[in-house]
Amino acid sequence: MDIIYYEDIVVGDKTTIGQHQTDKAEILEFARKWDRQPFHLDEEAAKSYPYGGIIASAPYILSVVTRIMTSPDIPQLAVIGLLEYEHVRILNPVRPGDLLTVTVEPIEKRELKTKSDRGIVRYWTEIKNQRNEVVLNYFSVCMITRRPI
Repeated sequence: MDIIYYEDIVVGDKTTIGQHQTDKAEILEFARKWDRQPFHLDEEAAKSYPYGGIIASAPYILSVVTRIMTSPDIPQLAVIGLLEYEHVRILNPVRPGDLLTVTVEPIEKRELKTKSDRGIVRYWTEIKNQRNEVVLNYFSVCMITRRPI
Protein backbone atom coordinates (compact mmCIF):
# COMPACT_ATOMS: atom_id res chain seq x y z
CA MET A 1 0.00 0.00 0.00
CA ASP A 2 1.20 3.47 -0.85
CA ILE A 3 1.82 5.85 2.04
CA ILE A 4 1.60 9.61 1.64
CA TYR A 5 4.17 11.38 3.83
CA TYR A 6 4.40 15.06 4.72
CA GLU A 7 6.88 15.68 1.86
CA ASP A 8 4.43 14.20 -0.68
CA ILE A 9 1.67 16.67 0.12
CA VAL A 10 1.30 19.52 -2.37
CA VAL A 11 -0.62 22.58 -1.24
CA GLY A 12 -3.51 23.20 -3.64
CA ASP A 13 -3.60 19.59 -4.93
CA LYS A 14 -7.37 18.96 -4.71
CA THR A 15 -8.26 15.25 -4.71
CA THR A 16 -11.50 13.30 -4.73
CA ILE A 17 -10.75 10.50 -2.30
CA GLY A 18 -13.87 8.41 -2.47
CA GLN A 19 -17.61 7.94 -2.30
CA HIS A 20 -20.18 6.39 0.01
CA GLN A 21 -23.78 5.43 -0.72
CA THR A 22 -25.82 6.21 2.38
CA ASP A 23 -28.15 3.54 3.65
CA LYS A 24 -31.30 4.03 5.69
CA ALA A 25 -30.53 1.15 8.06
CA GLU A 26 -27.02 2.52 8.68
CA ILE A 27 -28.33 6.06 9.31
CA LEU A 28 -30.93 4.71 11.77
CA GLU A 29 -28.42 2.46 13.53
CA PHE A 30 -26.01 5.37 14.00
CA ALA A 31 -28.82 7.60 15.29
CA ARG A 32 -30.07 4.98 17.78
CA LYS A 33 -26.64 4.82 19.33
CA TRP A 34 -25.27 8.36 18.97
CA ASP A 35 -27.87 10.98 17.99
CA ARG A 36 -31.38 10.21 19.15
CA GLN A 37 -33.19 13.18 17.62
CA PRO A 38 -36.57 12.34 16.02
CA PHE A 39 -35.59 13.50 12.51
CA HIS A 40 -32.71 10.99 12.56
CA LEU A 41 -34.67 8.12 14.12
CA ASP A 42 -38.39 8.13 13.51
CA GLU A 43 -39.87 8.32 10.01
CA GLU A 44 -43.28 9.53 11.13
CA ALA A 45 -41.88 12.18 13.48
CA ALA A 46 -39.33 13.25 10.83
CA LYS A 47 -42.18 14.15 8.44
CA SER A 48 -43.19 16.99 10.76
CA TYR A 49 -39.74 18.62 10.53
CA PRO A 50 -38.70 20.89 7.65
CA TYR A 51 -36.70 18.03 6.08
CA GLY A 52 -39.85 15.99 5.42
CA GLY A 53 -38.19 12.69 6.32
CA ILE A 54 -35.24 10.93 7.90
CA ILE A 55 -31.88 12.67 7.52
CA ALA A 56 -28.40 11.65 8.64
CA SER A 57 -26.76 13.36 11.58
CA ALA A 58 -23.61 15.44 11.09
CA PRO A 59 -21.49 13.05 13.20
CA TYR A 60 -22.59 10.24 10.88
CA ILE A 61 -21.36 12.26 7.87
CA LEU A 62 -18.03 12.95 9.59
CA SER A 63 -17.74 9.22 10.34
CA VAL A 64 -18.34 8.44 6.65
CA VAL A 65 -15.49 10.80 5.74
CA THR A 66 -13.18 9.05 8.22
CA ARG A 67 -14.16 5.66 6.82
CA ILE A 68 -13.40 6.78 3.27
CA MET A 69 -10.06 8.31 4.31
CA THR A 70 -8.99 5.06 5.97
CA SER A 71 -10.12 2.78 3.16
CA PRO A 72 -7.55 0.14 2.19
CA ASP A 73 -8.32 0.97 -1.45
CA ILE A 74 -6.58 4.36 -1.38
CA PRO A 75 -3.05 5.47 -0.44
CA GLN A 76 -2.89 6.07 3.29
CA LEU A 77 -1.83 9.37 4.77
CA ALA A 78 0.95 8.93 7.35
CA VAL A 79 -1.16 10.74 9.91
CA ILE A 80 -0.15 10.82 13.55
CA GLY A 81 -3.37 12.46 14.60
CA LEU A 82 -6.16 14.86 13.83
CA LEU A 83 -5.55 18.03 15.82
CA GLU A 84 -8.56 20.15 15.00
CA TYR A 85 -11.79 20.54 13.07
CA GLU A 86 -12.53 24.16 12.18
CA HIS A 87 -15.72 25.77 10.92
CA VAL A 88 -17.76 22.64 10.29
CA ARG A 89 -20.72 23.76 8.20
CA ILE A 90 -23.77 21.61 7.56
CA LEU A 91 -25.30 23.04 4.40
CA ASN A 92 -27.81 20.46 3.13
CA PRO A 93 -29.45 17.38 4.60
CA VAL A 94 -28.15 13.91 3.78
CA ARG A 95 -30.93 11.46 3.06
CA PRO A 96 -30.98 7.67 2.78
CA GLY A 97 -29.71 6.68 -0.65
CA ASP A 98 -27.57 9.78 -1.20
CA LEU A 99 -24.20 9.20 -2.84
CA LEU A 100 -21.61 11.26 -0.97
CA THR A 101 -18.35 12.28 -2.63
CA VAL A 102 -15.45 13.48 -0.47
CA THR A 103 -12.85 15.92 -1.78
CA VAL A 104 -9.83 17.17 0.17
CA GLU A 105 -7.37 19.93 -0.56
CA PRO A 106 -4.24 20.72 1.46
CA ILE A 107 -4.26 24.49 1.84
CA GLU A 108 -1.31 25.05 4.15
CA LYS A 109 1.60 23.07 5.59
CA ARG A 110 4.45 23.75 7.95
CA GLU A 111 7.32 21.82 9.45
CA LEU A 112 7.60 21.50 13.20
CA LYS A 113 10.72 23.11 14.63
CA THR A 114 10.63 21.02 17.80
CA LYS A 115 9.99 17.63 16.16
CA SER A 116 11.75 17.16 12.83
CA ASP A 117 9.99 13.83 12.11
CA ARG A 118 6.59 15.46 11.44
CA GLY A 119 4.72 18.40 10.02
CA ILE A 120 1.32 20.07 10.25
CA VAL A 121 -1.09 20.22 7.31
CA ARG A 122 -4.34 22.16 7.13
CA TYR A 123 -6.97 20.73 4.78
CA TRP A 124 -10.22 21.91 3.24
CA THR A 125 -12.70 19.03 3.05
CA GLU A 126 -15.93 19.12 1.11
CA ILE A 127 -18.68 16.52 0.91
CA LYS A 128 -21.19 16.68 -1.96
CA ASN A 129 -24.23 14.60 -2.80
CA GLN A 130 -25.15 13.14 -6.20
CA ARG A 131 -26.81 16.45 -7.17
CA ASN A 132 -23.43 18.19 -6.66
CA GLU A 133 -24.81 20.03 -3.61
CA VAL A 134 -22.35 20.61 -0.79
CA VAL A 135 -23.79 18.87 2.26
CA LEU A 136 -20.95 19.52 4.69
CA ASN A 137 -17.54 21.18 4.64
CA TYR A 138 -14.80 22.03 7.10
CA PHE A 139 -11.15 22.76 7.70
CA SER A 140 -9.04 20.22 9.54
CA VAL A 141 -5.52 20.28 10.92
CA CYS A 142 -3.48 17.06 10.96
CA MET A 143 -0.05 16.05 12.17
CA ILE A 144 1.69 14.04 9.43
CA THR A 145 4.83 11.91 9.63
CA ARG A 146 7.80 12.89 7.47
CA ARG A 147 9.35 10.27 5.23
CA PRO A 148 11.76 8.06 7.18
CA ILE A 149 15.41 8.54 6.26
